[in-house]
Amino acid sequence: MQLRQSLIPLLSLTLLLTSAHAQNNVKYVTDQLQAPIRSAANETSRIVKMLTAGEKLTIVGENRQHYDVIYGDNKSRGWIHKSFVMDEPAAREFVEMAKEEFEPLQKKINALQKETEEKDHLINALKENQKKLEQALDVQTNRVTYLEQINKNAVDIDNDNQVLTERNMQQALELKQLKSENFTLKENKRSDEWLKGASILFAGILLGTSILPRLLRYRNQKRKWSRY
Repeated sequence: MQLRQSLIPLLSLTLLLTSAHAQNNVKYVTDQLQAPIRSAANETSRIVKMLTAGEKLTIVGENRQHYDVIYGDNKSRGWIHKSFVMDEPAAREFVEMAKEEFEPLQKKINALQKETEEKDHLINALKENQKKLEQALDVQTNRVTYLEQINKNAVDIDNDNQVLTERNMQQALELKQLKSENFTLKENKRSDEWLKGASILFAGILLGTSILPRLLRYRNQKRKWSRY
């Protein structure tokens, strides 16, 4: 169940990147500091606004060198040169999305780490109690043996021996229960450590297979634009 919850943010990031790529009529301002929106499809027309890098644009028309776009919360309209536009969000947008998706995963890892430390503390406490019970059990066992050797024929000693034997059995049962709880906690700790490692590995695979290839493709596109 915890593994499934850890995978949800990563799957959400994958679906987000896939859906953004599938929308052919949506493009983004490049990583240049600002891109001009003009009133007409030529470089001499009036600049009506300067858009920041990564801003989302909706394409409604185009000519050889310009896009007719809708931009901003007010759905304003204007023309922008194609060299200022790319099909996918800017690299820093991918980085921000990755950070947003990775932070919940990091919190889960931290929570697992804290839970592991708490279980370690409980295991140590159980070990200490187990040690004390073993010592008490040894004392009771030695006492029973001593009484059996020197007072076998005494009725009162036999009764005392029976009481001690019952106590011995009770302490042995408690010791067995403590050992069982100790084993269960160790198994849970091992499962938590495996889940933490698997989550980190999956996050690394996602970053390596989804984010880095897009950053490399964006760098190649930027080199092509720099030739204009």
